Amino acid sequence: MNKWFSEKGDSSDVVLGSEIRIARNLEDYPFPTVLSKADKIALLSAFKRVAPDGLKYINMGQIGLSDSVALSERLTVRPEFATNDSTRGLLYTENENISIQLGHPDHFRVYSRLSGLSLYSAFENAKEVLAHFEDNFKFAYDENFGYLTTNISNVGTGMRPSVILHLPGFVHQGKISSLASNLSKIGFVLKNLNAPSGSMEIGVGRGDLFRLANRLTYKVDEKQVIDNLNAVTLQIATKERVLREENEDIEENIKIAYEKLNSADSITAREMNEYLSYVRVGASNKTLPVTIEKVNTLMLTLGAANLISIDRTLIDTNLRDQVRAQLIKQRL
Repeated sequence: MNKWFSEKGDSSDVVLGSEIRIARNLEDYPFPTVLSKADKIALLSAFKRVAPDGLKYINMGQIGLSDSVALSERLTVRPEFATNDSTRGLLYTENENISIQLGHPDHFRVYSRLSGLSLYSAFENAKEVLAHFEDNFKFAYDENFGYLTTNISNVGTGMRPSVILHLPGFVHQGKISSLASNLSKIGFVLKNLNAPSGSMEIGVGRGDLFRLANRLTYKVDEKQVIDNLNAVTLQIATKERVLREENEDIEENIKIAYEKLNSADSITAREMNEYLSYVRVGASNKTLPVTIEKVNTLMLTLGAANLISIDRTLIDTNLRDQVRAQLIKQRL
């Protein structure tokens, strides 16, 4: 089955995808940081037992590290969740538009993702999944503070929307750091895609991809937070398109990148992301015979861990780079 990022979406030339995350903890249990191993495993069983139809289950301690990291490369879990820990579990749909991290850093974190700028639809999907679990569990809630979470920045609604942005215009014009700084002043965080939670790192992201999110969830209205992020995203997208147009070298760089991807006998993940960033622009402006959705899929499924999870012999770096080059030529 195709993954969520291979579907068409609004404003997809700049917005790769939208995500809603909702964090919850059970009322009668300590936070995972102080919960006993036995209780953690018991909670995994409880969540798994009542999970709605259509959700698959993985115990993170029963899969290899490469399989765990592969989930992170595809944005299905956060990087810090991708470990071989038997006290962590994952519920997910086949196309991975819904995933639920169990046991870290909160008891329960539901993620809803859709391609393009689709925050409102993603929010409705997340609420539908959450409602099922609310029928079976009582989540920790305080009348003054709202929903209680491990990280104080998530207290309140426990909901955090984010968008994944493709920003080669800002990067190549040297404006990405100033963009991040300006966004910070109005309550948003822009960081490299797949940067660990809490990281404020900014610079050249993976394929010029970045995640933009609101900073706080305490005493805010969920719809207003989504409205604000949606509006800011549209403004950034407009500016990004202008910056691409102002780059006199962009068309030549698109051509070179496309030729390299179609001729290389070996290519590293870093090189792939660098070239695919240009190709994604070429797909957006119709100068290349390739779709944005296909580029998204290449970006998110040909990382080292995803290749190793398919073929264990690809732990050899040289062989892996050769196979990656072959797959790109076949699929591009």
